[in-house]
Order: sequence, then C-alpha cells, then structure tokens
Amino acid sequence: MKKRRISFNLKVKLILLLSLPVLAYIGSNFYWLNKYDQDMSAITQSLFHTTHNVNTLVLNADRDLYQALSAYEQLKLKQLGGADASAELSDMQTNAEQAAERMAQADEILQAAGMTELVKKDDSTTINTVFERFTSDYPAWKTAMEAAAAQETAVLPSELLEQFESLRGGLNLVGEILDEYAANQTAVYAEQLKSEKVSAYSGMGACTILIALVGFFLIRNMSRVVDYMKRLTDAVSAGDLREHPAIKRGDDELGQIAGSIEAMTNNLRHLIGTISFNANQVKRSSEQMQVASQQSSEAGSSVAVEIQDVSDGMETQTKAAEESARAMVEMAVGIGRVAENTSAISEYSSSTTQMTNSGKQQIEHLVKQMIGIKTILADLSRIVANLNGRSREIGQIAVQITSFSNQTNILSLNASIEAARAGEHGRGFTVVAEEIRKLAAGSLQSADVINQLVAATQDEVSSASGVMDRTLVEVEQGNQLLNEVTESFTRIQSSIMNIASQIHDNSAITEQMSASAEQVSATMEQSAHTAQMTLDSTRSVAAATEEQLALMEDITLAADQLRSIVDALTDSVASFKV
Repeated sequence: MKKRRISFNLKVKLILLLSLPVLAYIGSNFYWLNKYDQDMSAITQSLFHTTHNVNTLVLNADRDLYQALSAYEQLKLKQLGGADASAELSDMQTNAEQAAERMAQADEILQAAGMTELVKKDDSTTINTVFERFTSDYPAWKTAMEAAAAQETAVLPSELLEQFESLRGGLNLVGEILDEYAANQTAVYAEQLKSEKVSAYSGMGACTILIALVGFFLIRNMSRVVDYMKRLTDAVSAGDLREHPAIKRGDDELGQIAGSIEAMTNNLRHLIGTISFNANQVKRSSEQMQVASQQSSEAGSSVAVEIQDVSDGMETQTKAAEESARAMVEMAVGIGRVAENTSAISEYSSSTTQMTNSGKQQIEHLVKQMIGIKTILADLSRIVANLNGRSREIGQIAVQITSFSNQTNILSLNASIEAARAGEHGRGFTVVAEEIRKLAAGSLQSADVINQLVAATQDEVSSASGVMDRTLVEVEQGNQLLNEVTESFTRIQSSIMNIASQIHDNSAITEQMSASAEQVSATMEQSAHTAQMTLDSTRSVAAATEEQLALMEDITLAADQLRSIVDALTDSVASFKV
C-alpha cells in the first residue's frame, strides 16, 4: 500500500520558513544569556564576595597589628618620660582585639565558601593551617605584649617581635593564596567562556544549516510547481492546448491552482475542438445553402423568362385569334415548365430550411459552451486574486520580521556600548552582544530572502492573471461572433419562410393557369376573355417571380455573410493547437 505523503498548504510552509529561524534565534539567545548570568554569578561570588572581602579583612587585621605595635612603642616612650600612657594602652588593646575579630570573620567567610584548604603553588601550607596558627599564637603574643607594656623597660622582647613577624607572614601568605586563587579562577572562567563561544558558533552553524535545508526544500517544491504553472499558462497564451506531461504536486494552494489550470486547459481543448467541428459543419451547410440559393435564383430567372414568353403569347392571341391554338400550346408548355421549376424550388427551400435549423441549433450549443468557459475563467481569476492577496500578507509579515531584526541589532549595539563602559567585567557580555548582533543579521538576511520569494510569487501570479484576462477577452469576442451568426441564421430562416410562401402562391397561380388553359381548349368562344385572364395571371406570376428573385438575392447575401463569419471563427480557432 502506497504511503500517503504529508502535505502542508502554502501558508503553513511559509509560516514554517519564518518561524524556524525565529525560534532558533530566540532559543539560542535565552540559553546563552542564562549561561552568561550563571558565569557572572560564579565570578562575582568567588572573586568578589569571597576573595575581596577576605583580603580586606586580612589587610585590616595586618593594619591593626601594626597599630597595636605602634601604640605599644608610644606607650613605652611616655612611660619613660613620666607621662600618662593610658590612651596608648587603650589603643593597643583595641587594635589587638580588632585584629582578632577581623581574622575570625575572614575565617568564617572562607569556611562558608569552602576555601580553607587552598594552598599556594610552591607551598603546602593551607589557609586553614595559617588561621589555626594565628588562633593559637595571637592570644599568647597579645598577653606577652600587654605584660611587657606593664614593665618599666622600653625594649620589646625579641620573642614578641619574632611572633609579630610570624603572624604577619601568615597574613601575607593568606593574601598571596587568595590572589593566586583569583588568577586561577579567572583563567578557568576564561576557558569556559571560550568553550561557550565555540558552542555558540556551533549552534549558529547548526541553525544556519537547518534554515538552509528547510528553505531549500520548500523553495525547490514551490519553484517546481510555479515553473510548471508558468509553462502551462505560456502554452495557453500561445494557443497551445495540447496535453503536457504532468508533475507530482501537493494539496496546497499552488497544487490546487496547477490542477485548476490543467482542468481549464482540458476544457478549452475540448471546447475549441467542438467549436472547430461545429464551425466546419456550419461552413459546409452555408456552402450548400449558397449553392441551393444560386440554383433557386437560376430557376427563378428561368421562370421569369418563361412567364415573359407566356405574356408575349397572350398578347399575340389577343391580336390574332387564328394563332390562339398555337399560343395555347406554348402556354401549356410554359405552365408545365413553371410547375417543374416551382417543385424544384420547393425542394431546395425545404432542404435549406433543415440546414438552417441545424446550423442554428449548433450555434446555440456553441453559445452555451462559451458561457461555461467564461464562468470557469472568472472562477480561476478570482482564485488568482486571492493568492495575490495572501502573498501581500506574507510580505507584510516579512517586513515586520525585518523590523524586529533591526531593533534587535540596535539593542545589541547598545549592549556592546554598555559592556565597553563596564571595562574588564563586561568583556564576556560584549562577546554575547556580538553573537546576538550576528544572529539578528542572519534573521534580517532570511527576511530579505523571503521578501524576494514573495515578490517572485506575486510576479508569477500577476502574469497568470494577465493570461486569464486575455483569455476572457478572446472568449467574449467569440461570444459576440456567435451572436452575430445567430442573428444571420434568424434572418436566413425568415427569408426562407417568405420564399416558401411565394412558392405556394406560384403553385396556386400555376393551377389557375392550367384551369384557364383547359377552359380555352374547351371553348374558343371565350378565348378573348380567357386570354385576358391569363395575361393578368401571368403578370401576377411575373411580379411574384421578381419578388422571389429578390428574396433569393437576400439569401445569397446572407449566405456570404455567414460564410465570412464562419471563416473568421475558423481563423480564431486555428490559432489554438489541440
């Protein structure tokens, strides 16, 4: 069993062509912005909130140690001079306590951040070891310094100086470890940003390939159907209605239009074939009618000549009674020939009437077919107009996408400016802003391609609409020609009916002449009166014959006009290839 292909209409295909790059663009932006926020949060947490605060506390503790030592020296100088040193003693104790408090705070921050086991690259001493030494050595140093301050000597014991330098060395080691940690973390985050940049380029390449593949298949399918429709419409506009190899097409609007064009071409091909056949039939009928009218005209002329002979004979009979017998014989012969010619004219008139009725029926059938063609072409023109409206709507959507891409590009430029102002901390954001700008440029380029496709589709639809309009004009002209043919057939039918009426009158006159001849033969006494009556009847027959000849000339003229119309119709049909 053949699998049914999944088919989308033209509107869905164009929506997919627009939505896929937009969705890819939005998704990549959300992902990389979120990733950037995470990296910035990690950098801020590890390098600022922890390292900066701990360094500040350690530096302040170091400063407090120096201030405590300085207060001790000033205290000893005042003691030697006999001055009051209580203020210096208070400053010494306060600075010593602050140094211990700041080191305790720094220890809490490092423990909370899990950084107590950090070591320097060329040293195995951890931060935790430094703080443990400070916790164990500092109280002893403080106690020893306070005890020395209570003595009268001004010299600081060497043990206290060594302990002081040891404590400061530990503080300096903590600062160096934290600086080295910050440098290492900065390198790690730089490597992560580099990896994320590679991932961003990979994602952009994947999106570009996806957009290119989707656009290629959609454009190829649409172009194939549009090219096929263009070939059909070009062939129709050139008068070529022969069958062309069909292509596989979907059930979307373009496929439906292609099917409608194929159906229209088939209908036009059958219609033109029918018109050509009927035109040939009408042409043959008109030729036969022309021949019949010529024969009838010749017969009428012969009748007129014979009637003139009869009239001359009757005049001679009135002048010479002795020639009445011979004149009666000639009159009888003339009447017989009149009867024969009248019978022939009656047969030709009957045949002409039948051919005229047949031609009129064929013309009426052609008129109905032309009306059907006009209706089909009007429906197809309406479908083409609807497709043109939808193409304009798609063009407006593409313009909106172009506007969105331009706005995104402006926002990316503003973000780059703000990142430049932020300096070193905004370098990562500058990279992300640049990627956003590139994605916006890609979306703008895709929107331009869509605009070009929509413009090409509108041009093809406009060309198809022009072909439909020209076909409608040709059909309208053919309809007018058929109306003229119908009117000509109506006039011909009326003329033939008049001829039939005149033939009936001639038949009656001929019978009357025959009766008169019998009366003349029966009694010569009434020959003069009979001759006068015969002369009158002959004059009536001559007048009727002249009218008949005039009618036959009208029939001949109408037959010539009908033949001209049929020739014009045949020439119009000959421009089509079926």
